[in-house]
Amino acid sequence: MKLKVYSLVFSIALLLFACVPVEEETQAPPQETPPPPPEVYVFEEEEEPPVVEQPVFQYTVQVGAFTTKDRAEKFILECKGKINQPLHVVFKNNVNLYAVQLSPFSDRSQADLMVNQLKADPKFYDTFIIMDRIK
Repeated sequence: MKLKVYSLVFSIALLLFACVPVEEETQAPPQETPPPPPEVYVFEEEEEPPVVEQPVFQYTVQVGAFTTKDRAEKFILECKGKINQPLHVVFKNNVNLYAVQLSPFSDRSQADLMVNQLKADPKFYDTFIIMDRIK
């Protein structure tokens, strides 16, 4: 008997829940995709290429090197008639010598020409060019 009662209660409950209207989920109409924005052209200003500075060199002709400043200055006095350009004594720390040099040239070809002229004299067989970057 209990089984019949439980069955009856279950059936009634099932009937009640089955008859209750269920809220239907209404689907919203599919949203229309908005049209794409109009194409906008952005014109970038052309950048000027960066200016690359070319290195600047000076070319110094060295005609001799001596252990003492006195010997370097004596050499300059001996060369007065042979070289028509001013000579300078410069102390070179890296070799501990006094170098006798001409004033620097801005053009390599001028320095080469001077070296070739000086090497014609055996006294200047050691003459060479020192290239220094100044910029």
